[in-house]
Amino acid sequence: MDGVPSLELGLPRKQSEMQMKAGVTCEVCMNVVQKLDHWLMSNSSELMITHALERVCSVMPASITKECTILVDTYSPSLVQLVAKITPEKVCKFIRLCGNRRRARAVHDAYAIVPSPEWDAENQGSFCNGCKRLLTVSSHNLESKSTKRDILVAFKGGCSILPLPYMIQCKHFVTQYEPVLIESLKDMMDPVAVCKKVGACHGPRTPLLGTDQCALGPSFWCRSQEAAKLCNAVQHCQKHVWKEMHLHAGEHA
Repeated sequence: MDGVPSLELGLPRKQSEMQMKAGVTCEVCMNVVQKLDHWLMSNSSELMITHALERVCSVMPASITKECTILVDTYSPSLVQLVAKITPEKVCKFIRLCGNRRRARAVHDAYAIVPSPEWDAENQGSFCNGCKRLLTVSSHNLESKSTKRDILVAFKGGCSILPLPYMIQCKHFVTQYEPVLIESLKDMMDPVAVCKKVGACHGPRTPLLGTDQCALGPSFWCRSQEAAKLCNAVQHCQKHVWKEMHLHAGEHA
């Protein structure tokens, strides 16, 4: 088949029997693979594809969740190698769930794909909405006396609400801004204010880690008094960075 990578794939021998028993049809295959195709890019890594496979059945309609799980469990190695390289129709034909005699069709209204959350026009292409949702969900899962570990667990769990590929970006975001996010939750700061503070909420032309130096995080904010004032982070630097620097300096004096 043109455009199909040369692969050693362990496909079930009695394909038609497996389909009849499990109920995995061409339409189910198309529905699942099209969802993966919507999430992924042509250069997606195998790790990202694996993450997508782990999540895809959770967003499928309840009527085909069982078939989706069987499909993923049976063909996971093949799908990891195929979904980012060829079209959904070719994928389903290659694993012999769709025949060559007729065009594979997508599932219609009864199996409508749940759309991924959209970013609003003002912040299109930024992390603004994702940041606000992450903070809101995480704060709801915490109590006032939560430990640092509780907060980090809540944030990592919050990343799972985002569509791919934002989920992986979210985890990097949490790691980079961990001190600020923890402080914000402890002080019960407004999610919008926090997301603006870390540079996540800007217009579409300003990416999270772009030219805005304040978006570089505490490493830039606390470099000097001027930088702290510029980024409205004087209190944070005094409480969490400069104070510790003075303590360490005193120990070595």
